[in-house]
Amino acid sequence: MGLKIGTVGVTAPLPAWLLLLQMMIVVLLATGFVSYYRRSWHYVFDTEQAGHTQARALRSGLLALVLVLGLGFHYAGSVMFTNGIMFHDIGLFLLTFTLMDRDADWWEFVARFGGILVIWLSHYGPDYSRWQFGVSLGLLIVAALVVWRYRDKIRYNPARHIGLFAYLGVAFWVFLPPVSLGIHLNWVIQLEGVLIYLAMAFATGFFMHARHVEDQRNRANAQLAHYDSLTDTLSASLYQQTAPRVFNATRIQQKSLTMAVIDIDHFKQVNDHYGHLTGDELLSGVAKLMSETMSQYAGKHSLYRAGGEEFNILFENMTDSLVETIVTAIWQAVRVAKLQAGRFEIPTTISIGVAKMLPTDDSVDDLYARADENLYQSKHNGRDAITIMGRTLHHDQAPRVMSIRTLLTQHVMDTQVAPAALVYDELILAKYVDAYDRWDFPDVVALPLLVQMNFLHQALKATAAPRIMINVLPEIFVSPHTPQRLADFCAQEPKLLILSVELTLLPDLETLDCVARLYHEHDLRIMLKNFAPDNDLTTFKPYLALIDGVKIRVNDLRNLYNTPQGPDQIAALQAACAAVNVDIVVNDIENSEDAAFAKHVIKTRYSQGYYFDRPALPRMS
Repeated sequence: MGLKIGTVGVTAPLPAWLLLLQMMIVVLLATGFVSYYRRSWHYVFDTEQAGHTQARALRSGLLALVLVLGLGFHYAGSVMFTNGIMFHDIGLFLLTFTLMDRDADWWEFVARFGGILVIWLSHYGPDYSRWQFGVSLGLLIVAALVVWRYRDKIRYNPARHIGLFAYLGVAFWVFLPPVSLGIHLNWVIQLEGVLIYLAMAFATGFFMHARHVEDQRNRANAQLAHYDSLTDTLSASLYQQTAPRVFNATRIQQKSLTMAVIDIDHFKQVNDHYGHLTGDELLSGVAKLMSETMSQYAGKHSLYRAGGEEFNILFENMTDSLVETIVTAIWQAVRVAKLQAGRFEIPTTISIGVAKMLPTDDSVDDLYARADENLYQSKHNGRDAITIMGRTLHHDQAPRVMSIRTLLTQHVMDTQVAPAALVYDELILAKYVDAYDRWDFPDVVALPLLVQMNFLHQALKATAAPRIMINVLPEIFVSPHTPQRLADFCAQEPKLLILSVELTLLPDLETLDCVARLYHEHDLRIMLKNFAPDNDLTTFKPYLALIDGVKIRVNDLRNLYNTPQGPDQIAALQAACAAVNVDIVVNDIENSEDAAFAKHVIKTRYSQGYYFDRPALPRMS
């Protein structure tokens, strides 16, 4: 059927090829418009979120552009009869699509609806007395109300998106008068109008959904790359990328830059006392509290997790008084909060060091170093304090000098049975180092035997294993009285089956031969700690014949195993120990990788380390 043009416009349907061509054109135009419009709207909205004063002008300009395009295409349809249906559909679509803008204000929505109403009225004018006009206008108003109420649920859902536009296309074309703006309508031409409109609806519905899924994926990837997964603050890796750039830009623009370094006081003790899961919850709670406090203040400030329990804040182009106000608010918010972590309410404080960029700074590292020095001054003044450019605020504690030690036990496990079984408990010493706020475990346990035996007495009454290892100094080991004292202790402890003494250094072979006889007469065992697996076996075999076990660090074994002759040397050591019934204990096993290496590669029987047993250390106040 050919195209006919009468005195007032189109009088016959389009040829099939021209209809398909127009549908392809509107699909390309609609998806292109949606793509560029989404970018423009996001840019305008993000500009407004950033506090720029031109945001309202940009929103008004974008609204005006949409109205001009929509009404312009509509006008083109009224003068270009051959493509009139296509132009009318494009003009209507541009305005109806933008009704679903995210966070559009009511006045923007009303303005767009006004443009749609102009198109609607022009197609029905000048006679508005037909009942079809009232029905179509009512359907339009219902659609507008639905869009205003549910636009967030329609925007990226293909079925709802297509359904809404199908509804609008039918409401527009089906009820038009016989002659509308030069088009002589019949059901075929009306169907063409609906099909062209639906082509744009289908294309943009799936296009919007695909872009939304891609945006979500990109945001998720950005979250992983730029945010710390535990605290939801900006990550340390992003700090490494951003801080130098901010420093250089600030220096070029001759603006101010201030850095705060924040550390949670005694955080390691929380981990040691309550466990790492509780520590992670506390860390997350403190970070959330700091972020919420910062959000109450205007200006550009960014919170980063630098690592562990340390955080950095960059304050860009902010006054000294405002920075002091913010860090004081953060400090106060944390110290008065009742932070819940696991089943515990843990009183928490933070120490803060603040420094301002100086003209002599060559890099952001110089700024960080001064902020870190101020943090150290806060800690030196008793923690729970703020130090700004060398001036310490809000502290009423004197510096402490602490020397605390505690004894505890750690398991030695038989890993060749399933499940792994407890074989020994080793008595170990922990020393609290106040300067670094941590517990250390010295290799050499310089404690009197009486102190160790008193602790063992209590441990055996509680939960300690019936086999115990204790550490003795070389001079205590060779004393002729020591074996008898240990034997007397064993006789008084019916639960104790085996007692081993551990040494970090063996005496000469002749002395060891004499002393070992005394120990073995009393059924006491001798264990050598920190044995180097690459020792010359020819030299060491005589010593092995006089002792009962060696302890080897897992990293020493791994380093030796990765050398060309390492596996053979380890096998030879194992054979030499087996020949004289010397046990091998692999210690310092921290994780599952260490445990698997010891069990499956070295095939050791006895293993020890934090992976199997993490001693509960006392919490320092």
